Amino acid sequence: MDEVRTTGTRDDTYNLVSVIYHALQGAETYALYRQDAEEAKDEELTQFLQEVQQEESRRAERAKQLLSRRLGGAGQSGAVNANRAERSSTVGTTTPKATQPELKERGSTSKRSR
Repeated sequence: MDEVRTTGTRDDTYNLVSVIYHALQGAETYALYRQDAEEAKDEELTQFLQEVQQEESRRAERAKQLLSRRLGGAGQSGAVNANRAERSSTVGTTTPKATQPELKERGSTSKRSR
């Protein structure tokens, strides 16, 4: 696990960054799918997609905290962000405001791009 890739990055560091990236990508994708389900008034699918989106967000936050600890504690605001993410994951079914404009923009083409 302490091997260094040709990029000079340890495998565990690279792996955690990859987990963060893919979890956030998944959460963003599920938000688009959830928006489609909301527009179709499919409550069961909307709820499911909200749950998997929240799971991905929590996974990304957990990997971020682990990476921070392994890199010497830089960015200790992870605990604050984790609490913020946990609170927002339990409030309603709306997407965090920071991503709503981007999702609306993508949402108009989401069905065509699939």
